[in-house]
Amino acid sequence: MIEKHQAKGMAKWQQNMIEEFIQEEYTLLIDMDIVSENLKNIMNVFLKKIMENLTPFEKQMRDEAMKEMLKDMGIKPDKNTNFDDMTNPSFMKDLEEKMRAEHQKRKEIEKEKEKEIQVKNTDIDFQRLYKKLVKMAHPDLSKDEIDKQTREDLMKQLTTAWENRDYYEIIMLWIQIDPQNTCELEINEANQKNIISQLNAKIIDLEHQDYLIKREYHDTSFYYENFNAPSEKGIDKKIKKYIETLEITTFKTSLLIHEYEKTSSLKKELSKIKKEQEAENFEFNQYMMKSFGSVFD
Repeated sequence: MIEKHQAKGMAKWQQNMIEEFIQEEYTLLIDMDIVSENLKNIMNVFLKKIMENLTPFEKQMRDEAMKEMLKDMGIKPDKNTNFDDMTNPSFMKDLEEKMRAEHQKRKEIEKEKEKEIQVKNTDIDFQRLYKKLVKMAHPDLSKDEIDKQTREDLMKQLTTAWENRDYYEIIMLWIQIDPQNTCELEINEANQKNIISQLNAKIIDLEHQDYLIKREYHDTSFYYENFNAPSEKGIDKKIKKYIETLEITTFKTSLLIHEYEKTSSLKKELSKIKKEQEAENFEFNQYMMKSFGSVFD
């Protein structure tokens, strides 16, 4: 497709369609982390040529779009930033570092805000319980090295649980440290509500993570969508089926590549796609006009 982009007789709209297709496919490969160095080099050359052929208006539109994108990420471009350098590896490396630093900064700010909310909403009864448990589990009270190691582990767990205001975890540690309840602390209705609220939040978070793993993250959703089965035999069956599908797809793709090596065939396909897009846009516009018409009526 990159070769055909510069083929003789290609109209501007055809080149734009090819560019869009290439960039969509390349973005997908980057997201899946399967881009070779060779492909990166080819794409750099390709993007450089596109940049060189942009009209002044197209450059202005590109620059505005890039500035807005960076602004959304919290990055303010320098006055001397030249987006023509986007194909330059050092420019992209510098941009990636800025994006990473800004992302880290935002994470730290969010963490601080969460901490402030936690402190503000601290359950006083659990604060008392935490202090009592620290005194009971302190490593200085150890009788031997094994007991000291056990107490140190408990202290680490207690500290983490308190920093996260994880009341359920504090109760679990309470049962372990003070099984006889010498603290003489009772869980009242307000405490129960705090614990239930936290557990419900954890359930929602776990369900969200489960969804992301099965549907969103490329490295895990791929396996769930294609190979998930209750037994090893079922997984093997799905793997064999997937291999067969890959072989058929590879064969069909090779035929398409061979067909699109002819510029005339590629042009016909682009014209077909363009007509389909125009028909979809027409139907959408008709629908919107009818919708607005019924509203005004």
